[in-house]
Amino acid sequence: MSANITPSWKKLGDPAPDSLTESRKQLHWAAQAVASVGHTLIKAVPDYNHTSLVWLEAQEVLAGQPANFTREFRAAIRPAGLVLMLIEPQGEPIAETPLKGRTLKQALEWLASAIGKYTGQALTAALETPGYELPPHPAGDGAPFGAAHKEALPELARWYANAAALLGDLVARTPGASPVRCWPHHFDIATVIELDAGVSGEDAPNVGVGMSPGDGSYPEPYWYVTPWPYPENPNLPDLPGGGRWNREDWVGAILTGSASTSGDAQAQAEQVTIFIDAAVAACRELVGG
Repeated sequence: MSANITPSWKKLGDPAPDSLTESRKQLHWAAQAVASVGHTLIKAVPDYNHTSLVWLEAQEVLAGQPANFTREFRAAIRPAGLVLMLIEPQGEPIAETPLKGRTLKQALEWLASAIGKYTGQALTAALETPGYELPPHPAGDGAPFGAAHKEALPELARWYANAAALLGDLVARTPGASPVRCWPHHFDIATVIELDAGVSGEDAPNVGVGMSPGDGSYPEPYWYVTPWPYPENPNLPDLPGGGRWNREDWVGAILTGSASTSGDAQAQAEQVTIFIDAAVAACRELVGG
């Protein structure tokens, strides 16, 4: 494994991966306030990167893309404490507010006000979320954000921090890998390895590598590697490190949180890296890359 990962890896598993669902859903809905800046104020691009987020390790936040409205700024969410923030492009804080007791609508109004105060110019239109279909939760129906499990949100932050470090290392040593992004629709953080520079669009062969904090397929966080296009009737090899193949609805290698959070930080980092490297090699073979 890369020597760059072990020193930064944060030990996972306390609380257990299968106890994070409620906090993950609240964080997912809260992140839509961050995505609203890209959706409303940044010119749209076909891959929806204008609504994407990135993990800023120094600030321990998921930050949106930089927007320019007389001055440049970013919106961000700090998972620990569920705190909505306005920050400078490099991460320096401008303003922040905890979301407990606020509705998503109030969060958007606070963010618009903070932008106006910082830029000296009020927004001409209300901030709007991208409108993605998200996991059902009272926060999506207008209820205020509530109290999440005390340790669950910091644990989710550790999942994103580890994923950003591991995927960043993978990108640095893998030609054709895209920048690491967190996507507000499915809330996964991922990179895509393009396998044929001469083919673009939906038919372009690639391998997706990422971490989902949990979704309709698996309620707990999991690592995944997916081949595209999905192969028909594939001969799927065994995977090391506790990995296995998902065959229902989509084809891909997965390593669940429950299967990868024993041992100390170094053991966890080594297990996940061994799984990722083997799964990427297997998926390359599956799509002829």
